[in-house]
Amino acid sequence: MTCALTYRPLANDQEKQLFQSLDAQCFVGSDSGAETYLNQVGAENFRVLCRSEQIVGGLCILPMRQWWGGQRVSMAGIAAVGIFPEYRGDGSAIHLMRSGIQELYDSGFAISVLYPATQRLYRKAGYEQGGTRCAWEIRTDQIGRFERSLPITPISPEPDVLNPIYEQYASQYNGLSDRHSSIWQQKLYTKADELIYGYGVGSVETPQGYVVFTQKRDQEGGILSIRDWTATTVEAATSLWNFLYGHRSQIDRVRWSSGISDPMLPLLAEQVAQMTGIEYWMLRIINVPLALEQRGYPSHVTGEFHFQVQDDGLEANTTSYVLTVEKGRGTVQTGGRSDTQLTIRALASLYSGRHHPQQLKWLGWLTGPDDSLAIAAQIFAGSPPWIAEFF
Repeated sequence: MTCALTYRPLANDQEKQLFQSLDAQCFVGSDSGAETYLNQVGAENFRVLCRSEQIVGGLCILPMRQWWGGQRVSMAGIAAVGIFPEYRGDGSAIHLMRSGIQELYDSGFAISVLYPATQRLYRKAGYEQGGTRCAWEIRTDQIGRFERSLPITPISPEPDVLNPIYEQYASQYNGLSDRHSSIWQQKLYTKADELIYGYGVGSVETPQGYVVFTQKRDQEGGILSIRDWTATTVEAATSLWNFLYGHRSQIDRVRWSSGISDPMLPLLAEQVAQMTGIEYWMLRIINVPLALEQRGYPSHVTGEFHFQVQDDGLEANTTSYVLTVEKGRGTVQTGGRSDTQLTIRALASLYSGRHHPQQLKWLGWLTGPDDSLAIAAQIFAGSPPWIAEFF
């Protein structure tokens, strides 16, 4: 049955409308919402799976980059993966994913990231948990007073204004994306009756952060929802907390998204912020040498990691490698001693730091001697990975 399936880009406006229907049905949305999303992303980034001439399902590819070890790695975000209900359970979904992964490999991407509706499917395609996206909330009156050492002034919440500051911020953490234009559009999109506010931290010549938010009032009181915020220095972070605290007369709660180890939280005097939700995004290594050579590593670590990868989805990745790390950068050669054996899923988890090598060994996803795993632990050490946006 799968031999009759073909994977390709959208061919015409009729297929574009059919994909909108697929997206609306699979994700319990509206046709207008699906149309807005498709227009934001661009029809050229959508793919369909067909049986004969009938569309069975489809997905979206978002070409981006992702920060790892202070370096940007070429990354494809996968979104809007859907199969029409009448074709579910016949192998179409895994065929769609494997076709997409092959396209990413052929196109020169190093890694891929997605948010799973079901882990089982994406693990079958070689993805594994890579990091977190968490929903946080704090009562405004519990923030406390901070010193505002930097000026905070209104700014236009536009990508051209925000992105240079965001890139400086994102480079400090693992997992943050070098955002596709559609992500900026979604973050800054507002409904007709909704106001969005933007404020910059620091001088115009030397910006050190920003916050973009909307406000509403409901049965819980006044809610300030942060669409996006950054702080490249601790002075910017404390100034932002003080700015938010200043809203306490009308705003009861502040909400935002970040990681499980939010860099802003240690500044609070007490553990008053509440995590109201958590989801794990998944990572796949598309091209093993590219993924390892494009990322950064701890500058103090020097060593060699000898390993062998098994990748049932991309045969080109299945071989033995030597990763040599020195002065924060890595080089990869094929061959070596194959001290450690692991699946492509385990490599994704190791790469991101989601799991320690010893934990991967305990799970049975990796085998190897302790001295090899100790080297891997040093090489892939870093801050807990997270992403603030959903795609």
